[in-house]
Amino acid sequence: MFTSLAYCCVVSGAHAQNLLPLHEVPESGELALSYVASEIDIDIELPTEDFENEIERTIVALSYHFPIGDDLSIPVAIGYTTKAEIEFVEIIDSNDLDPGDAEGDGFIVQVGINNRFYSKDQFQFIGSLKGTYIDEVYGAVFDRFGSTDIEGSIFEVAATGTGVFQASEKVKLYGGLEQTPLSDGEIQGNKDIDTERAGLVVLRLGVDFTPSDRIALGLEANVAGESSYRASIGYRF
Repeated sequence: MFTSLAYCCVVSGAHAQNLLPLHEVPESGELALSYVASEIDIDIELPTEDFENEIERTIVALSYHFPIGDDLSIPVAIGYTTKAEIEFVEIIDSNDLDPGDAEGDGFIVQVGINNRFYSKDQFQFIGSLKGTYIDEVYGAVFDRFGSTDIEGSIFEVAATGTGVFQASEKVKLYGGLEQTPLSDGEIQGNKDIDTERAGLVVLRLGVDFTPSDRIALGLEANVAGESSYRASIGYRF
């Protein structure tokens, strides 16, 4: 027995792209088809300096969240990035290069594991481990010799601890810390650059609202470490 969920999610801010529900352990399997639009101001750590860069994405994703026992679940998601756009100004080491057409595409794969460590009355504490791989083309830059594609890839592992409070039958509040101990990426263009995320710890707060059995709304924000927000609307079949 599973529940199918199609939803549209809008994300903006500065955090690694997330397609997984890390603050819940479902009673039955959940299949989700999602559309995600995001704008992310992300901190990138280069060998010589750190800087902020902006990535805009639109994603069509398919995910499945299935429980293993009462307190353990595994969410999995794969997304096709229909648009990936990045600001090149601070990563291009040449005055001869022009950003030109800065849109591309790619894919995102995420696998997680959620464990409910504690549950009493309306309160739960859930720990999560998430692996993410992103591979994208961000468009091309141009010089007098022609164009150069800008490609980026990154693999990250993040651990999250989240407290969840069921405020009412329809309202769920949650908050917690996410730490990224492993982040390894590369930008390829007119030269290859090894990268990793500089902002590796964030404080996340959120609220889920289910006005009916079929409709789900959500708001989420990172308020420390990196700033971001996410708004989502979902429909359960």
